[in-house]
Amino acid sequence: MKYIIMGFSVSGFAKTENTGKVTNIYIDGKDPYVYFKLNNPSPAPCSTDGRYFLQIKNNVSNQNIFTGILSAKATNSNVTVIGRESCVRDAEQVDFLYIH
Repeated sequence: MKYIIMGFSVSGFAKTENTGKVTNIYIDGKDPYVYFKLNNPSPAPCSTDGRYFLQIKNNVSNQNIFTGILSAKATNSNVTVIGRESCVRDAEQVDFLYIH
């Protein structure tokens, strides 16, 4: 089995983990965040509906993770998202993304 691993840890150990397929991607032109959901929502304590977010403005690491999310969506691949238990607008911040 091959894995593609994308992401960089900034803050110690990741807290949450969820595996599934990317079902929805939300891009808001008014802020620097991109949001997405998986088909197997396992929300973090600070996200009630299982959404994740990336701050992509001025952040090359998160732009790379976003490219992986788009690739996983286009190819219907499973991903494992590891979050930081840090939320913005009811979505958990992504720390790592594994594409299966």
